[in-house]
Amino acid sequence: MFRNTRDNLISKPFEASIGEPWDFQSMSGQNKLIGAIVAISDANSDVDWILMEVNPFQYKGNEIRQVVGVNRYKSSQDVFGQLLVGKSTTLNFMFTTDGHELKGDTVLSELATESKFSFLIGSMSRK
Repeated sequence: MFRNTRDNLISKPFEASIGEPWDFQSMSGQNKLIGAIVAISDANSDVDWILMEVNPFQYKGNEIRQVVGVNRYKSSQDVFGQLLVGKSTTLNFMFTTDGHELKGDTVLSELATESKFSFLIGSMSRK
């Protein structure tokens, strides 16, 4: 029997419409991020997060290839539940300002060093 669990999101493609900044541009187009989910937080994590590889965009001369999606407001929505049933979810898309690669097992500790991150705001759905 097939179970629709959060782990089923790994490797799935997604598309995001970016609203902030209003003039966002990536290789995918104006106000658009396209990529795939590469890691997610486990069910016991205090913070739900989704690590995604994306078509590149530039930030202050650095090429950004990954974002980490987190709830706009803590516990405001069931991010994984929304995505699993095909609905969109509004997220902050955090990224390292120097473009260095993130690993799933260090995402939370990296997010704690906020000075290394900036973010986009948008709505994400599975493709």
